[in-house]
Amino acid sequence: MNPEEYFSGKTVRVIAGANANGGSYDSFSRFVAATAEHYFPRSTRFDVENIPGAGGYNGLRATLDSEPDGLTIGIVHSRWFQRQAVVGDIPNFDFDEVQLLGSPTFTVAEDPYCVDRNVAASWQEVLDLGRPLRVGTYQPGTEPAIEFMETIGLPFQVVYDYPGTRQIMDAFDRGELDLSNRCALYAVRALYPEWIEQGRLVPLFYVRKPPDQGYLARLGHTGPLPSFTELPGLNLGEVQRAQLKAVQAELLLREVTRVFILPAGVPDEIRQYWQERFDLIMKDQGFIDTVHNTGYVDWYGYGSTEELLDIIRRVQALDQRVKDILYQRSNLSDLDRLVQ
Repeated sequence: MNPEEYFSGKTVRVIAGANANGGSYDSFSRFVAATAEHYFPRSTRFDVENIPGAGGYNGLRATLDSEPDGLTIGIVHSRWFQRQAVVGDIPNFDFDEVQLLGSPTFTVAEDPYCVDRNVAASWQEVLDLGRPLRVGTYQPGTEPAIEFMETIGLPFQVVYDYPGTRQIMDAFDRGELDLSNRCALYAVRALYPEWIEQGRLVPLFYVRKPPDQGYLARLGHTGPLPSFTELPGLNLGEVQRAQLKAVQAELLLREVTRVFILPAGVPDEIRQYWQERFDLIMKDQGFIDTVHNTGYVDWYGYGSTEELLDIIRRVQALDQRVKDILYQRSNLSDLDRLVQ
């Protein structure tokens, strides 16, 4: 089979399993479809089909149940990779059979956590306060590391009253919140650059990726910034160690997001052709510029098939006890009614 001849004159469906309002999943499907026209035969058409409902499961099913002819690809929400890696009960979603083409947002943003210098100037001063640091977010599960530390008795209190980054940073500026993970340079520079000059931010730890030493120095921090797992007082028993492994797996799985896939059963030569073209799409300067110009400048990063599968395999290999904790922590039980 000659793939160039095969795709000539054909129409390819690019399925976006987004909500009714579209959102970023719909956007990235449109970005991929528009750029793909440059790398397939000129007579090939690409139609984006937004299939709302069931938290993206309807779109996933439309992709997985499509004809294995290479004429349908779909973008998959991270929750379904989490479900399949931990539980493994989604029909036709065998990672050995479907083709993970890649993700355009495979990047780990710097996430230092900073305390307001008006509250404390070090971790020891935090411990000496005699009260927890207030941390703002919008719903349970969005701050897994902090929520975990709160449950084991470290001085944190998560407040679920803030719908977005702007509101969280405004509340920190007003002194309503004591600790924030919106203190990376890209976030501060956009909304409150004066915090740096005021010396307002004291980095305490990071969760997934620390900022570079130059930025830490601007904030008055010397030496390496510790991970949250290195904080004094994080004394864990057997149960807590299993919980920590589940938190780390949850954070790892969050990197598997906006992944485009082909369904199982697509002929090898068509899979290979698609993979080669998808690689070109992800590295296309026009595609990258579109992603940046649409506001996703800090999200772009090409995640390859191998990188994504490596994360999935690592989670699949976890002890069942850790998987059971992750199942509960990530609210994967909420998806039971959709999958079964």
